[in-house]
Amino acid sequence: MATPVAAWSDRVVLSYNDRFGDQDDFQVALVPRLGALLVGSNYTAQASVDLPLGLSGRFSVFVKTDAANSVPEFIFESNNVRPGDTNLDITLTPYGDLAAGEVAAPAVGVVGAVVNISWEVTNAGKWNHRQRPAGRPRGGLVGSCGPLAQRIYGDGDDVRLADVPHSAR
Repeated sequence: MATPVAAWSDRVVLSYNDRFGDQDDFQVALVPRLGALLVGSNYTAQASVDLPLGLSGRFSVFVKTDAANSVPEFIFESNNVRPGDTNLDITLTPYGDLAAGEVAAPAVGVVGAVVNISWEVTNAGKWNHRQRPAGRPRGGLVGSCGPLAQRIYGDGDDVRLADVPHSAR
């Protein structure tokens, strides 16, 4: 007899502790399985995953087969999760550290006239350009500029004049 469902997904999870399904778990892969599985048969699956930036420490690795409980197993669902035989040690990836410096603007501006503002940005970090922080789109960086009434950025009186895209040279 084969599984009554021929498609399900296996979930790969990293956990800071040795418990699957609590608050500290990170899903790193969801691997689809196509094809029924005969009783006594097995399959081998694998996933190459991009580890999220900012993640570091020792992790337990878990796999949960039939992650959405698509295959009716009645009372036999309890063996769908298994930890890996070893822990996974992840070291922190060096980040980019963009530092704004040397901002030059004229002392006086006239409404309706063009004002030239220039600045320098230095990457003081060791960010690997092949990786990107979660949520950051691929492509260039965008810098913003605008007048600050009290020379304090982010205090509510800032006016954004422009977003200036930057692409790698």
